[in-house]
Amino acid sequence: MPYTRRAMQLSVVIPTLDEAENIGPLLERLSRTPGVSEVVVSDGGSADGTCGISRALGARLVESEPGRGAQLRAGAREASGDVLLFLHADVVPPMDLAAQIEGALGRGCVGGTSGSATRRAARSGGG
Repeated sequence: MPYTRRAMQLSVVIPTLDEAENIGPLLERLSRTPGVSEVVVSDGGSADGTCGISRALGARLVESEPGRGAQLRAGAREASGDVLLFLHADVVPPMDLAAQIEGALGRGCVGGTSGSATRRAARSGGG
């Protein structure tokens, strides 16, 4: 059944471990991305300032057990949106991210993947 809800509540969940170099640029970009309702950073024990940067930039911080699966579960439990998007800390998501997701949901998609560039690829001109 196609997604017909009027106002999608998009929660972005970002699992992290020592991502101080990457988390700031991503959180700043997401804060300017239309349609993102909340950002949850699920940290697995960073020792490099990732947690402080995340809090300072307005993300909801969840401290979880180490391990990608545990971090994703902890972040998903904390998220309040009706749509969850899981991103790595080094991606550069498109500014029309929410519109793309809403369009896919409107076509009846219930899951998917995307080819977002990483910060390293964006800096080098690759994609």
